[in-house]
Amino acid sequence: TVLVPWMVFSTVLLTEVLGYPVFLWAILACQRALVKASPGADAVAAAAILAATATRPQFLVLAPVLVVAAVGHVAGRALAAPGARSRSRAVGFELAHAARAHWLGFGLTAAGLLTVPLVQRILGTYGGLLEEALVPPGAVALAVDQLAVIAVGCGLVPLVVGSAWALATLIRPASAEAHAFAMLAIVTVAGLCLVAASFDLNSGGGILFDRYAFYAAPVMLVAMGAGLADGRRTTPALPVGAGVAALVVMSYDFVPYALPWFVSPASVFHVVLEGRAGQIGSWLGVAKLNADVLLVSVAILAAVVVVVCGHRRSPPAAVVIGLPLAVFLLAQTVYVFRHLGIETQPALHRGQDWVDGAVDDATVASVPGAISQQGTGTVPYWDLEFWNKTVARQLSYQNSQAHHTELGSGQLAVNPDDGSLQLSESVRYLALPEADRRFMPAGRRLAHHAGLALIDIGSRPRAAWVINGTDSEAGWVPEGGTGLVDLYGDANGAQAQRVSLSLVPPPGQSGRRRVAVRDGARRIAGVVMPRRPRELAVTVCFAGEPRRRLTVTFDGATRLPSGQRVGGAILTARTAAAGPCRR
Repeated sequence: TVLVPWMVFSTVLLTEVLGYPVFLWAILACQRALVKASPGADAVAAAAILAATATRPQFLVLAPVLVVAAVGHVAGRALAAPGARSRSRAVGFELAHAARAHWLGFGLTAAGLLTVPLVQRILGTYGGLLEEALVPPGAVALAVDQLAVIAVGCGLVPLVVGSAWALATLIRPASAEAHAFAMLAIVTVAGLCLVAASFDLNSGGGILFDRYAFYAAPVMLVAMGAGLADGRRTTPALPVGAGVAALVVMSYDFVPYALPWFVSPASVFHVVLEGRAGQIGSWLGVAKLNADVLLVSVAILAAVVVVVCGHRRSPPAAVVIGLPLAVFLLAQTVYVFRHLGIETQPALHRGQDWVDGAVDDATVASVPGAISQQGTGTVPYWDLEFWNKTVARQLSYQNSQAHHTELGSGQLAVNPDDGSLQLSESVRYLALPEADRRFMPAGRRLAHHAGLALIDIGSRPRAAWVINGTDSEAGWVPEGGTGLVDLYGDANGAQAQRVSLSLVPPPGQSGRRRVAVRDGARRIAGVVMPRRPRELAVTVCFAGEPRRRLTVTFDGATRLPSGQRVGGAILTARTAAAGPCRR
């Protein structure tokens, strides 16, 4: 459980470092509560869940997970146990007994559901997500993608053998302890993946953040260990386990994301999987062998190995499966550390007061964007607030949710007709991402640092450009949709502007994709290649009008992990004066 790519978090001061072991303590406490079935055991589990939630807020899902696992455990054992009592009566009897034994755990979970404001305070800056859809459209599909990334990150074999063991144990349990853990493992993995997927859709722009769900990895590894130790019981269910793993990995495109490293450490290794798959394909004479097919082959091979070794004692299966798995996990972890591991000397300040140095005593407002689409993460905003006394306010663009700082929050909107900025705060300076995908104010750029720019918007603030028609703040143009780039200039000056649009293909795009930018009747065509951003430039004239609109369309679409089909993304725009308009 330590040879996994997410160990790269140990190189930074993030709460994942503490959350990983505390989560496992909470799982142990939940397992004990299922087996002991007493108010005392529930109290210990509740304390462990609260301790885990203090490290990572998504662990609060363990409260309903424990309730569901308890109900499933007693009902499943009643159905599997022989006896004269009818199955329906047996299930009813056991559920009533579970309600009496787990009254404290059930009661605390119900109280949490009835006191949402209190739960929001416990979750801190993540509490606002409870006001959004808990299971938004596409969450289940993205949860399956989460499972695919986590399963491959821990070698895929744990999903094959672990799911087979869990299924076999639920049907024919060897003991109460084994049945309890099988139920707990299934519900925990599903709960973590679903919660992470909901966050990805509500606040992450539909991008897969495996950092929120990788805690399922040790649960799957323990289930695999149980399956190898009880090979005879696991063997009949191995075809199902291999089938589950095959369906999961075939639903996902194993390509790396161009995002901050902490979003998806496991995806960094996907380029190696694709490369090795192509290499193995060339050895075997198989054209275009991709990672999906290679991983399905691994799942089937693992099932066959366990079946062959199943009639023997467990050590042969453990050795034949365990040694290659350990080598793979070690190689993957070393690769991720070499590409992502952060080695820094303690440093204070080091130019972090860049805003104060540029504007003296003026008031500055930050305009944060979504983590997934800005590429800056939350750390620059925390440093911006901490080191600069002039940064005293935070503005939310067009009523978007901003979760980055604890500054007092106001609103910023753009008048679509003339581009004038409507601010709820009286400020002259804005700090926002240099490569913003939403809008960019016109004005003088005073300084920049860590992906953020400080802009003097003047006494009559307006936008230089605004992008609409893309989904949320992620920048994707939906299939068949049109991205709108509104440009604003001086309607009386008859001046031209040179506009450069950065267009990005979606992950998993195969082949060339045509893109067209239109300025009225004028059309500028181009091609976007897989994994290669493309710049398209056009010169526009503002003679007699304050706004010019460009439209961007893509020919074709690719499915994102969220299930949405998109043509491509408008990463950002850049404008520069191009002199007088040509007649």
